[in-house]
Amino acid sequence: MWTSTFLQTLDRVLSLQGLTDLFSVPMPSHVSRSPIAGFQAPAARARVRPWLWALPLVLALLLLGGVAAWLQVSDQRDLEERQRTLLGDALSLEQQLRKEIDFERERLSEIARQADTGRWTPARLAADADVSAGLRRRWVSLTWLDARGQVLLQVPDGAASTPERRGMTYHLSAPMNGGGSLLARYALQPLLTQQTPWWINRRYAVRMVDEFDETLAIAADATRARDGRVHRISFDPPVPGVWLELAEREAFVPWYRALPLPLLGAVLALLVWATALLARQVRHVERAQTAWRDEAAWRRAMEDSLSVGLRVRDAEGRLLHVNPRFVELTGYSETELLGKAPPMPYWHPEEMDEAWTRHHRNLAGHAPRAGYEARWRTQAGRDLWVMILEAPLIDAAGVQIGWMGSVVDITERKQAEELERRRNERLADQARLMTVGEIASSLAHELNQPLAAIASYNAGLQNALASLPGVPPRLREALQRQAEQAQHAGRIVQRIRAFLGRRAPQHEACDLVAITDSALALLRHDLRRHRVRLDVSHAATALPVHADPVLIEQVIINLLRNAADAQTEAISTPGAAAQTACLWVRTELADGQARVQVRDAGPGLGGRTLDELTAPFFSTKASGMGLGLAISRSIIEAHRGRLQAQDAAEGGACFSFSLPCADTAQAADAPHASTALQSTALHE
Repeated sequence: MWTSTFLQTLDRVLSLQGLTDLFSVPMPSHVSRSPIAGFQAPAARARVRPWLWALPLVLALLLLGGVAAWLQVSDQRDLEERQRTLLGDALSLEQQLRKEIDFERERLSEIARQADTGRWTPARLAADADVSAGLRRRWVSLTWLDARGQVLLQVPDGAASTPERRGMTYHLSAPMNGGGSLLARYALQPLLTQQTPWWINRRYAVRMVDEFDETLAIAADATRARDGRVHRISFDPPVPGVWLELAEREAFVPWYRALPLPLLGAVLALLVWATALLARQVRHVERAQTAWRDEAAWRRAMEDSLSVGLRVRDAEGRLLHVNPRFVELTGYSETELLGKAPPMPYWHPEEMDEAWTRHHRNLAGHAPRAGYEARWRTQAGRDLWVMILEAPLIDAAGVQIGWMGSVVDITERKQAEELERRRNERLADQARLMTVGEIASSLAHELNQPLAAIASYNAGLQNALASLPGVPPRLREALQRQAEQAQHAGRIVQRIRAFLGRRAPQHEACDLVAITDSALALLRHDLRRHRVRLDVSHAATALPVHADPVLIEQVIINLLRNAADAQTEAISTPGAAAQTACLWVRTELADGQARVQVRDAGPGLGGRTLDELTAPFFSTKASGMGLGLAISRSIIEAHRGRLQAQDAAEGGACFSFSLPCADTAQAADAPHASTALQSTALHE
């Protein structure tokens, strides 16, 4: 680990670029970046802090101190763990030995109970199987004493003990009911040898000692560590004055004895030498950066003074550098732009496909030499037209490493071009309107003659039929209605001619509810033929207005026809014989204004505004001239009213217009005039 760290540090020392990365600090924003030298020139690096050359040495010393502290804590934990293990092993061995002695005591008591039954004699006791088993285990001898303490029998009789049973012995005593007792002499050495587990013998030197530290029994090899831990447990009772001792065979080795300290010292010496080299290199780098920083400041000052936006992209199209003018144009900060890959945040949402096409074309090296135009969307949501000129960015080795782009704001020029185009369109529309007005005036003039002739012939026919008997009443009614329609058509032609001739409308006191009913009556046949159902709701009271009833009637008829045409697809679907479209017509008093509302269930306005819908010659119908709504709006505004259009909440479009009431005070006095509606439905 130490060798690897040293080699890595030395490699950083020998690399000027790595040295600059390691010991640089942020520079001011006016000299922080450069579009050349790998898009991060050394001149744009920060000034090297003079004391940072000692940082590796300080960090190494801190690391060594931290490792030493950690190893010391680890050693302390290991010592505590070894102590706990020693205590546990000693207690476990003590319990094992005590359990074995308790077993021998129980066996001796059982032999004493059998002797109490009277079936044993001293001769038979010597030949008993339990006694023989005890002697084979650990008993040195078994003695039968009478009530006076005289020896009746001893097994074995005067025989010498085996070598493994020599040493300290312990006597077990079991009383007999006949007055006497059995004494078994018990050897400690075989007890300790047989009952000590192998893993304890491998880890500790186990022995029994007296209070004078004399060895009474040894479990195995008594080899013990010089500095190993020792633990003693009193074995009294059952053996008075005896201690059980466990001593570690291997001493604990501290961490500072295990590490190769000479090698560690050599590494530190190399690190000090490398730090000295690093300090000298830092001084060279600082002098070089002083010159680089001046050059970067000059280049940055030139960039900031440009009125053209500059951007640098790599071979994948990521932004690597932008100048302040580019940030000002897009509205995004330098932090938000740098490192950003396509799609760019300033690309226009409506031209994403075209933007991707331009992006792939430019990266392939096919950008137009004369530049190209693009529409961007700034962060504030404003459209921006720019002219972009791309040029390849070549490094010192002659390899293209990216693209340099110049961005020129041409929004004002595009706005001027658009304004000129709209001005020309308006001039063309005005010329067309003048032509249409002249044609409409000529038609109105020419239609007066046939309409007058129709009215004259109808009057003569009615006078001729008046003197004839047996004329069907339905024929008379049809002629009467024909005369009314001819007169109505004549009035419409006269009013439209007067309106187109810039003469003021012929205002008169009239009821807006009655005008609406008149318009509905004129369209009844057409609505029945197209299977359109009308849902009509009128205000509870009359809506008096001062207006030209013929022109207002034509406005209502135009709105109704447009609403019916908007549902053509629904009512003309093949096989939809039972289908009907529905139009909702409302008249009401709202905010002191008499209001008429026409709503359909068609596709709606499609996001268009009223100005777009009422523009001359604008029409959503293939056969429409685009003059109906324009003329209707002019009529309403000529009556000091207001035409409105919006998408209905239930679906479809809702057109309405409001006219000032002739007697607002009287209309306001009518109780609940604006809310009390009477609804009638005409099912055609």
